[in-house]
Parts: sequence; structure tokens; C-alpha cells
Amino acid sequence: MKTSVPNEQMMALIKEAISHGQKATLKVVGTSMMPFFKDGLTEVTLAPASDLQRLDVVLFQMQDKYYLHRIIKMDGMRVTAQGDYLFSKEEIDQTHIIARVVSFLERGQSVDSRDIHYLRRVKRWHLIKPIILRLRRYR
Repeated sequence: MKTSVPNEQMMALIKEAISHGQKATLKVVGTSMMPFFKDGLTEVTLAPASDLQRLDVVLFQMQDKYYLHRIIKMDGMRVTAQGDYLFSKEEIDQTHIIARVVSFLERGQSVDSRDIHYLRRVKRWHLIKPIILRLRRYR
């Protein structure tokens, strides 16, 4: 049974589940992770943030807000994260990362977040992203 709860209450439940080594499911809200995660349509499965790698999508807290963005650079305990549909970046400490996306639903199918075909699409998107986003500004 699925229910809707306020954001703060939901994040508290997710944090608790993750801290006990469990997984949690979250419906994506917002457009910062387009074209891969769609607002209100994509459902992600979160797990404890271990063995982080570049291109992983992580849930983190920064200044009392929660973000679900992709790791684009790692430097020791420092991580640079960015929404797939954004130019802005966040510099965060790994201790602020709550969970890692391990899978998501795409067209009713579960996709492993480290699937080679998915990661190839992500890499291609990041190559053309600057051109696509600039062209959209001039429409």
C-alpha cells in the first residue's frame, strides 16, 4: 500500500530505514534529473550509500533541503554532485549523503543504476547536455 506523507516526515522515515541497512522507495519530485528521472513518474529505490562511484545518483541533505543528484566528481571525502538537467553543481562532504539510488523504474521495468547500457546513455547525455540546454534557452 502506497501513501503520501509530508516531505520532512518522509525523509525521516527514509533516513531511519537506510540507517538500519534497509532499502526505501521514493517517487521523484522535480525536473533537475531529467531526462532520466521524470517528475512524479520515476520511482527510485534507495540503499545505504556505500561504495560510491562517479555517476551514482545520491540523496543528500544540504542546508535543510534534500537533493537527488548525480556524482560527477569525487575527491577523497568531497563529492561534486549535479542534476542531469542543471548547470549548477553542489560541493558536498560524503557525510551529507543519505543514500544511493540502486535502481529505478523506467516504463514499468526495473533498471539497475549501474547497468552498463544505462550508464552509456548517461555519458552520452552529459556530452550533449551543454548544447541541448543552451538551445532550449533560445526557443
